[in-house]
Amino acid sequence: MLALNLRPTITSLGAVLDRIQDDIGLSGTIAGVATTMPVLAFATVGACVPALVKRTGLIPGVLLANALLGAGLILRAVTGTSVVWLLIWTAVATSGIAIANVLLPSLVSQFFPRSPGPVTGAYTMALQIGSSIGAGLTVPLAHALGGWQGGLGIWAVLAIIASPPWLALLVRDRNTSTASSERAHTVAAAGDNRSPAPPERLRLWRNNLAWGLAVMFGMQALSAYVIMGWLPQIYRDAGLSAGASGALLAVVMGIAAPIALALPLIAVRLTDQRIVVAVVTASLGAGYVGLIAAPAAASWLWAVFLGVGSGAFPLALGLISLRSRTSAGTTALSAFAQSTGYVLAAAGPVVVGALHQFTGSWLAPLGLLLVLLVPQLWGGLIAAQNRYVDD
Repeated sequence: MLALNLRPTITSLGAVLDRIQDDIGLSGTIAGVATTMPVLAFATVGACVPALVKRTGLIPGVLLANALLGAGLILRAVTGTSVVWLLIWTAVATSGIAIANVLLPSLVSQFFPRSPGPVTGAYTMALQIGSSIGAGLTVPLAHALGGWQGGLGIWAVLAIIASPPWLALLVRDRNTSTASSERAHTVAAAGDNRSPAPPERLRLWRNNLAWGLAVMFGMQALSAYVIMGWLPQIYRDAGLSAGASGALLAVVMGIAAPIALALPLIAVRLTDQRIVVAVVTASLGAGYVGLIAAPAAASWLWAVFLGVGSGAFPLALGLISLRSRTSAGTTALSAFAQSTGYVLAAAGPVVVGALHQFTGSWLAPLGLLLVLLVPQLWGGLIAAQNRYVDD
């Protein structure tokens, strides 16, 4: 429920952005700021989560994330006729998402140390489903509820529904006891006598495994944003209809959901996940080459390749849980990899759009995406080795 709750806030805004612009006079520049806020929040607020968790614990952090998200959505709907308040409450809601993004791998590490693959697969699939329902249901909901304000605000219901189970855990005080047993289990499972370093002693900016994971996460996020933002236009420019272009993006997203469930299950069964990294990176590369060489000739095949390649996202999240021995270490690694990665990814859609406008074709933008698969593969191969950042 927590994961399902995290993407409708983002995709719902894009679905009704044209109506908001017409209704309150939102300029194109400000609209761009609003749609970029999630990435900015993921990069900035996400970096602060380890300090937050050190003060509050994991479960209070989850409840804070849900509270910020729900309050931001409700208040954005109520005061959305003001451009300033629209931006402020969007920032509040996306800050809640940023906190939860970092905490999800840590929750898996703490509560499910023996089954990280299935749980990671389940929540990443829920993220994909949340993206789809936010994009697909917001416009009909806006019609039914009398305007775009209701279409955006209704998603606060998911934040409200997601909170009681975590509140129950907090009341039962399972946080401390579970963390202690998980620490003992993960150290014993390592098969050696080394103790993990306490999180305050981790120097992740000096750790090549952490940097590899951050680069992999950033490059896959950049690809994902470009695919979601520009793929329909690429197909339309190749001569396909608007309907067919939208359907092909739906194919990519539809394949991404079962891939998100399956890949962490596969990865956790392997001691070394480098072969999985190579497969998803090669699949993305095949999709980009196809779009360059013959975008309309085998359009569905390229969409399938891109959908399989999108498995780099759940794989990266799974590696965050697998590359640390404790939930505290996972929190630190998750914050570092995601905040650094989103900084690397933030300029991707803008650069791709500018290259297309400057050159008048998609050859240069797609060529750039192909080149960026090199650092993605490099980072993934480093992150997939059977090592731990807190040793």
